[in-house]
Amino acid sequence: MQKLIVNDLLRAAIIKKRGILFDLLRFLRQRGKNAPSGMLKTVKKGNSLQFYIRSTPEDRQGTYINRKNLQVAAKLAQKKYNLQLEKVLQKQLDALDYALCNYSETELLEFFQKYPSDLQKMISPLCISPAQYAEQWQSVTFKPLPFENDAPDFITARGERVRSKSEILIANALFYSGVPYRYEYPVAIKGRGDFHPDFMCLNLKDGTSVIWEHFGLMDNPDYCDNALSKIALYSSSGWIPGKNFIYTLESKARPLSPRLVDKIIKENLA
Repeated sequence: MQKLIVNDLLRAAIIKKRGILFDLLRFLRQRGKNAPSGMLKTVKKGNSLQFYIRSTPEDRQGTYINRKNLQVAAKLAQKKYNLQLEKVLQKQLDALDYALCNYSETELLEFFQKYPSDLQKMISPLCISPAQYAEQWQSVTFKPLPFENDAPDFITARGERVRSKSEILIANALFYSGVPYRYEYPVAIKGRGDFHPDFMCLNLKDGTSVIWEHFGLMDNPDYCDNALSKIALYSSSGWIPGKNFIYTLESKARPLSPRLVDKIIKENLA
């Protein structure tokens, strides 16, 4: 059974949504100060509507609005819509406030912690923290690809061997950002067997896996064509650029920028 990663993402999403709704409600109330007085009444006549303005709730008949003054009817229609929308927004805000006050994901973790330590050792909890999940994700073992005998040694801050200076740059940036990664972890590609993207990373924002390919010889036409083919093959197997697939490009004239790598990690993974 898949385990539940307990984090504050839902609470953060509720707070963000509440802020959007609150700003909209405040906008409507401010706009209402400039709305015309009276209420709109509509009467269907054949295939068209006739519009009336009611000065008070007791004014059931209202005063007819002729075609020359349809802008008045439009303003009253907007006023009616805004007032009704205010009620709906307030209802939604009340529901979100209730959720913020009564829903706690950390309770799912604290529940397990209440068990005696001896019992905890006997239980496999279904709810785990992001840190526990990251540790489990990182602990997966796999057979790495071999290196050629004459290949240069490029060693990362984590002490592993990679194939280029640019891969050192990416690996170290991931490491120092606290993003778990697997170097050249096998990924099944439809009809082609296993590919080994440079990095498979754990997205700390939502717990999903993201692959990262760096294409460092884009000056070479054959290499460039192969890179485009590889991107298409990844996409056909569900690894979509901008979603769960990051790729970076490099040429002699335009080397990989450390600032770009840090920005990609911050916006997509950390």
